[in-house]
Amino acid sequence: MEVSLWEIELLMKERAREIVQRCGCRLLETHGLPCKCKMDALSDAGMELHPYHLHRFWSSLVYESPPDGAKWEDHDATDRGIFTAMVEDVYRQGPAAVRKAS
Repeated sequence: MEVSLWEIELLMKERAREIVQRCGCRLLETHGLPCKCKMDALSDAGMELHPYHLHRFWSSLVYESPPDGAKWEDHDATDRGIFTAMVEDVYRQGPAAVRKAS
């Protein structure tokens, strides 16, 4: 079973978390991943974490390259381009527009 790096990061952060009063089981409720108390219980019982401990969503992810010719959109570059165009437009309108925008 392939797993996402995000999933591993979430599990590692949860495992390292310190329980002060009670776990709250937030990761289990929100992401379908074992929470701190569940991982501790598995560990105490001498068991390992297995795919069946994870919500089926995590096994439904597809890890493959995009189809030929497909390109992933770079949202950061798109947002940066829109912002830059807006700033340039305000500057073209002159000092009064700049003061109004700020």
